[in-house]
Amino acid sequence: MRPHDISEPLARSAFQILLSESGVRTQRWRPGREPPDYYLRADGVSYAVEVTQVLDRVGIGGLVLTTSAVRGALRAIAKEVQARADAACILSGLYVIALAPVVRLCEQRAALCKEALDYIQRTQSASTAAPETIGHGTLNTPITITKRKSAPNGVWPSTPIRLSQRSPQLERDLLESIAGRMASKRKKLCRVRLPVVLLLLDGFGYAEVNWQVLARSLDFTGYHTVGYVAGTCNLLHTSNAAWRTAV
Repeated sequence: MRPHDISEPLARSAFQILLSESGVRTQRWRPGREPPDYYLRADGVSYAVEVTQVLDRVGIGGLVLTTSAVRGALRAIAKEVQARADAACILSGLYVIALAPVVRLCEQRAALCKEALDYIQRTQSASTAAPETIGHGTLNTPITITKRKSAPNGVWPSTPIRLSQRSPQLERDLLESIAGRMASKRKKLCRVRLPVVLLLLDGFGYAEVNWQVLARSLDFTGYHTVGYVAGTCNLLHTSNAAWRTAV
């Protein structure tokens, strides 16, 4: 795992929960050789698990920006909240801030950080906590913070983007992006002899996308299982009928 990268543990945790809910009794995880990110032994069967993030573009205040640009600005807020919580010795657990795209973000930054830190202080002794709205972004989208688990410590940004902010072309771009990422990972993992599980980490809230339609347009050749992680993990495809039904 890359230093200070919480995305892989986040995806792993969501997939662990899905497997447990699907009746998998034993899971043994260990770091992979990059590729893959992890080796998993589930009920006696070994798998290679690879995590990757999907990117898109989004309109903000009449502009069209790449989500990597949006992500940079919003991740800076999460980093600031984490640094200040660490300094105050109140960070205990994994927090997810659902940050909607915001016009004139600099004007809301201080208030968002203050509300997030207040929530972290109030929930530091809890293992999990219900989401709480700390502000609003474009289209009045709630900006929320949630305590997901008691470990590891961290603050992770997740950005929900409503479909009304996308054009059909941007939706096609998203499909191309995912298909391209799957193709590049397929090539990267070609020498891995274990069944491959690919987890698409939804760092920007694509949960409103019609994944059933999307899945019909994707090529799952070479993958045992493909899931997308948006807080929870849902399967687009799996060769194991015992695991939770794919979308």
